[in-house]
Amino acid sequence: MKTKTLDLVVMALMVVLSFASLISKEFNVAGITVIIGVVWFFVSNRLNQIPLKESGLSIRTVGKHLSKPSIWFWILLPALCAFGFISVAKWIMPEMIDHVLARTGFLSWDNVLALIPQLAIAALGEEIAWRAFFFRQSKKHLPLIVAVLLNGFLFALGHYSAGSINVVLYDLASVMLDAVIFCIIMHKTDNAWISTIAHFLGNFASALFIFVLLV
Repeated sequence: MKTKTLDLVVMALMVVLSFASLISKEFNVAGITVIIGVVWFFVSNRLNQIPLKESGLSIRTVGKHLSKPSIWFWILLPALCAFGFISVAKWIMPEMIDHVLARTGFLSWDNVLALIPQLAIAALGEEIAWRAFFFRQSKKHLPLIVAVLLNGFLFALGHYSAGSINVVLYDLASVMLDAVIFCIIMHKTDNAWISTIAHFLGNFASALFIFVLLV
């Protein structure tokens, strides 16, 4: 590949920025890694003349994957996990809800109609950056399980927000679990549209459960 070295450089930059989230409160580190990952995904594919159907973002194969009942378990799993995490948090650490709202303050929590497209766009961007680019590239250099866990760990770090240690660890654990599921979907389908559907459903379920708790 023409961009093999540059791919690794971009991945290293995403790693550094993920850790930077632990010390930076001035800018959205997660957002920056997504922008970098998305931009380089398209640039790298263009320079290497990789067709869309081989890039991990094939639209034509979406229907084929969705027609398989087995993949729906993984697609719906993040939404089920969201219900579980939020339900447990309600009884054990209710401050978790405020923590999530503060971490995602850039979203239109007061307007459901505006929130839905925001969740969809955010999910697609993160899946292109972290799964279609970072995960697919890391699998070329690392054992699969290591690539999955590394992706989940870094993705969770990028969503770090200061707070009570118990709340922060609980929040990051939920984010990491979701990322691991998205990696599994990506590995099974090699299609970021499928992992995006799972990502959106998970985020939408979380938002819905939080709205219910706030009413």
